[in-house]
Amino acid sequence: MMVLFICIVAQVVFRYLLEFPLPWTEEVARYSFIWASFLATSVIVGRGEHFSIDFLLEALSPRPRWSVRIVSITLCLIFAMLMIYYGARWSWRLMIGTSPILEIPQGLVYSIIPLAGLHMALHLICQLVFAIRNLRGGGSAA
Repeated sequence: MMVLFICIVAQVVFRYLLEFPLPWTEEVARYSFIWASFLATSVIVGRGEHFSIDFLLEALSPRPRWSVRIVSITLCLIFAMLMIYYGARWSWRLMIGTSPILEIPQGLVYSIIPLAGLHMALHLICQLVFAIRNLRGGGSAA
């Protein structure tokens, strides 16, 4: 986020105050926004703070609530695995194209998709193991 902020400030200062636009700042800001978005998403999934509608879940008894949680984590894990697989294929295909200003491979920019998917998958696997152990260990199934 700091790179994004610095690039945007530099872009405004150089374009409007100094009247000497820096073409690379827009590209770096865009790419850092993409990376920050995916990294933030994987952190949010790791903390279990992703979007969910749980008002019906709260009405369930512990065992069905546990089952819904297992299904939810499993579906999220499948999505993360799809991100890894298709994101890796996509970023690999984009390695031949280069960005217009920085002239770096586009695949490097979009390699954050499988990396974030891997980060999410690791967190989700840990959540799944914890949820299974929590029920077996006699703890609360919530």
